[in-house]
Amino acid sequence: MTDWLELIDVPMDAVINGFEVLLGGYPELCDTLRSEGKLGGYACVAQQDGLPILIMALGEPNEAKSATRLEFCQEKVRRLAANTAHSLSFESRDPDNNKWGGAARGKRYIVSFSGMPERLDEYFALAVLYHLQDLSEQEILRLLLAHDNPYRSELHLENFG
Repeated sequence: MTDWLELIDVPMDAVINGFEVLLGGYPELCDTLRSEGKLGGYACVAQQDGLPILIMALGEPNEAKSATRLEFCQEKVRRLAANTAHSLSFESRDPDNNKWGGAARGKRYIVSFSGMPERLDEYFALAVLYHLQDLSEQEILRLLLAHDNPYRSELHLENFG
């Protein structure tokens, strides 16, 4: 079990920085996402056992889909916590049962996002883990390549820092 003082120390700015880094340098992507009602959603930072530490809205969440996306961000964390051999929730995705990608496992935390396209949700989760100093650039690159995230060539790792 994680010490409660450690839980309190999750820096919210790491979550916010991850979101800003992800979208800040890509105005065309932001415009597209905004027009589709996908320029925001819900982030969850959790312990490795899936217990949420922080849940927050970011960007411009689609009000009509807020309840669903809030549930999805938590479900992704729980599913990844239950599948301890997986690094990404994409590995257990099951669209027929509304199980989507968008969560990533670090050394200390599991981070998820729900609201953007699922592989962009995943990229955001990895950016947050980088800002939490929970995964290195090399580890993130390995995951992006191993699981063929289509945003890996569009959104560059140097933008994480």
